[in-house]
Amino acid sequence: MEGNHMLTTRQYDILAYVLQGTGFVTMSSIASRFKLSTRTVQRELDTIAGYLAGDKVLIEKKTGYGVRFCGDEEARMRLLSSMRELNRLRPVFSQNERVFAVLLALLTSDEPRKIYTFTRELGVTETTVGQDLNLCEKWLHDNGIELVRRPGVGVYVHADEWQRRQAMVRLYYNVQDENVDNRSERLPNALDVRRLFDPDKIAQIDAMLDHVSLLDGLIQNDRSRGAIVVHLYMILLRVCQGAGIVDESAVTPESDNVARRLADALIRALEERFMVRIPEGERAYLATLMQTAKGLGGISDDEAETRAQRIAERMISMAEARTGAMIDPGGGFTDALKKHLIPTLARLSMGMEIRNPILEDVKLHYQELYQLAKECGTAIEEELGVPVPDQELGYLAVHLGVALEDSRSYYSRRCRAVVCCPSGMVTAQLLALRVNREFPDIETADVVSTSNLDFDQFAQNNVEMIISTVPLTCKTIPCVQVSPFLTDAEKDAVWQVLKRCKSEPHAQPERASLADLATTLARTRNVIDTILQVLSNLFVEPDAAYSTMDQVIDSVAMRTSTTKAEIDRVRNDLVERERFGSTLTADARTMLLHCRTQGVDRVWFGVIRPQSLRYHYRGEEVAPDTILVMLAPKSATKQTLGTLGSLSREIVESESFLETLRTADQRRCYAAIERVLNNYYNEISRQ
Repeated sequence: MEGNHMLTTRQYDILAYVLQGTGFVTMSSIASRFKLSTRTVQRELDTIAGYLAGDKVLIEKKTGYGVRFCGDEEARMRLLSSMRELNRLRPVFSQNERVFAVLLALLTSDEPRKIYTFTRELGVTETTVGQDLNLCEKWLHDNGIELVRRPGVGVYVHADEWQRRQAMVRLYYNVQDENVDNRSERLPNALDVRRLFDPDKIAQIDAMLDHVSLLDGLIQNDRSRGAIVVHLYMILLRVCQGAGIVDESAVTPESDNVARRLADALIRALEERFMVRIPEGERAYLATLMQTAKGLGGISDDEAETRAQRIAERMISMAEARTGAMIDPGGGFTDALKKHLIPTLARLSMGMEIRNPILEDVKLHYQELYQLAKECGTAIEEELGVPVPDQELGYLAVHLGVALEDSRSYYSRRCRAVVCCPSGMVTAQLLALRVNREFPDIETADVVSTSNLDFDQFAQNNVEMIISTVPLTCKTIPCVQVSPFLTDAEKDAVWQVLKRCKSEPHAQPERASLADLATTLARTRNVIDTILQVLSNLFVEPDAAYSTMDQVIDSVAMRTSTTKAEIDRVRNDLVERERFGSTLTADARTMLLHCRTQGVDRVWFGVIRPQSLRYHYRGEEVAPDTILVMLAPKSATKQTLGTLGSLSREIVESESFLETLRTADQRRCYAAIERVLNNYYNEISRQ
């Protein structure tokens, strides 16, 4: 072997792989194993041949066969022994490893970083670093952080301490999800996310929780415990790095609040265990996290709800006095505004910022609503003693606009139809999208579950026809049964019912016409909330070891719920939905597992790829390689279901989107779903 050649880690692994084989190894198998192109494999083998020098005759390349070791066992052992004695290897990092490393450097530094520092530490060109920064910029943007590039100065992020911590925690989980192999251990310490999170300290903090008596009975699952450990570690890390939160004037829960007392106990335990002084501001930060944490039974949200309820009622009263409108007290707007205010008040109490992608649109097109939100926002300012930033005002304008505009009803004469399926969720939403596209004279009055049909209520609501995926009989309203994909024959059946409805006189109440504001604001508020929940709760399980649907359903229930009652509810609702028949794509490769359930309080989207699942579908055994999970609360709004319906539509109509969900990693699935949801948001914004 030549001593003046230094192997890269990748070349080392390829050579070891070839030496350990007993025959020809194809180029494609090497490419697949190391996630390379065959051209890259060819180049690496040529470099390896130069490294082997006189021993290169021991490696044979043969077109159509591949490459193999052709020496005797003594020569094989000699080469392997020489490789083990190598002291240095030149690292080769994947793009994900480089991106994670650059993100970590930017998030942990308050000073600009020069491009050349990354080229030197990662062993790549400035062009490659530039491409990596483009990916970093998108990742940071998704986390509400701006990447700043200044020629001659360097690159840095514009973010407060809260944003940096949340981003670093998410970065940590991203690295765990990536399941990066041990080559990432060769990253410089300062650029390795996994070394940033010291496993010994993580373990010590985890053990420490067993001695905090206030936690007894509070932590309801391992996921919640893990989240507490990671956040405590982040506090310790940032304090040791000199970036602790020292603002002692932050508004925090009163001293008798469970969340505050728990935060005090955890901070004291952290100080005693690691012999470090933690500033008061960190207690306020942790108390706020505890106040809104999932999976912590016993921490009461009553105080936060009471305060949010009080402010919501005052804001609506102020809006009524300012506009002269009468907002329906039974319309649910006070409750919707209260739910929005709970996290809003927590953010404002800690000085946390939030991105608002519709802020400029609200300011430009709904100036009066924005001004009204500013006036009503004084109710928050007087309660908390802090100003309400523009980003929060933009969201408040949406909520107030929906409440005000809905107080003026409107009507547009079309044939009113109810679309239903067993769950009233994905299948019905997909069908409603097809109906709306094919029949502009049909107005979808509601999308419901067949288990919640109220024909008398339908009649009172002037419903003229029912379109269902299962057989229905109603003496007063015509029903038509179709499939979710609406075949030509089914379209004709719908059209026949529609013609009969059109030909019959139909009394309509007089309603005032109205601009699109109410519809736009309602869609905007609910769609944005749903999009954020889908992206936040996305999970991907590759190579899942499930062989039965019961195992899949159990796993989904435990992942998406916290208490035993909620887990049982999700499990039972999924089983009940599947009892009406599974939803599979035409090739039976992909299954949609979905339901609306009281077991969750937010939307979930998941991708499960079972290795050996078999089950019976319409009398035949099928083996789907992908299961797409969609869960929504029982009380989900039409806009929430419509947003999930946009994903269902893309699954059916876009082969490339479906293939991404079937084969890609979590990052690419996230990007594909984000694109679909962004297109849907733009679509409904233009309506």
